[in-house]
Amino acid sequence: MLNIPAGNSIFNHLVDGGTAVCIDAGSGLLTTAYKFETKGIPVQINPIQNPTLQTVSIIPYWKKVLETLTDAHTCLDKIPIIGWDIAVTEKGPVIIEGNHNIALNFHQLPPNLPFGKSPFAEIVLYHLNNSIKENGIV
Repeated sequence: MLNIPAGNSIFNHLVDGGTAVCIDAGSGLLTTAYKFETKGIPVQINPIQNPTLQTVSIIPYWKKVLETLTDAHTCLDKIPIIGWDIAVTEKGPVIIEGNHNIALNFHQLPPNLPFGKSPFAEIVLYHLNNSIKENGIV
């Protein structure tokens, strides 16, 4: 997801008018854009409603973004799920932080699949099973 803050804000708080945009993971192409109504209901918007979306259609340095995130996650491979916040600068991607709370509801917006129907479920089950075995729970 690409999160775009409202106005001059440096943070994207969707409840304060920010925008969430789906990214095609294979290409970095921006797809569907959403705003959230007051009750947290996503509403698809036309990119023309957000001037920032009119100038960008693909995430720059997308392959390098994926490499950077894969390398970072490899360093923390015992943690199954990390929501990486990155910035793409003129020199390429920079990791800002990793988060344990990845806001699953945003990542399941169309055109994406519910996580239970994607490789995500297999990854979570793999890590849960390994954790159970390592800790002698079974």
